[in-house]
Amino acid sequence: MQLIHYVNGVLDQSFESFTLDNSICGQVTSLSPFAVVRSGYHATVEPPISAAGTSVFNDRRGVVPVKFRLSLNGESTCRLPAATIAVFRLGGTAPVPVNQSDFLAPPDSGSTFRIDGSNCQYMYHLNSRSLESGSYSTQIRIGGIAVGSAVFGLR
Repeated sequence: MQLIHYVNGVLDQSFESFTLDNSICGQVTSLSPFAVVRSGYHATVEPPISAAGTSVFNDRRGVVPVKFRLSLNGESTCRLPAATIAVFRLGGTAPVPVNQSDFLAPPDSGSTFRIDGSNCQYMYHLNSRSLESGSYSTQIRIGGIAVGSAVFGLR
């Protein structure tokens, strides 16, 4: 699910929103109509990140491999549209977005996932060296809508 915001009759998805435990949070600079939308896509986390959110990685290793598989309307699919990643630090009163430049790794291009067509999955190498120890959530987004997430720790 994703929170969207209408500004002067135009759909705005440029603000950060976060979905966790069936709650959606967002922060904008003006008040206008909001909507909660759901995509037909659903992304499922793949190892080495545990779907149970119990994975902890050593930040000195330098990288956290983020992998997702996709389904469309409940059916697995290898037709993988462009997807982006968003990372949030957990632990305070609200999740805090992590600046992309803090987790960008050399083999990646901005916040865009690479597609591994032979394994029908998305891949991203999240640079952990610039991140502090703690808990993080990563989201996969298609068309700006969050379609999957994973929680992991850094020590």
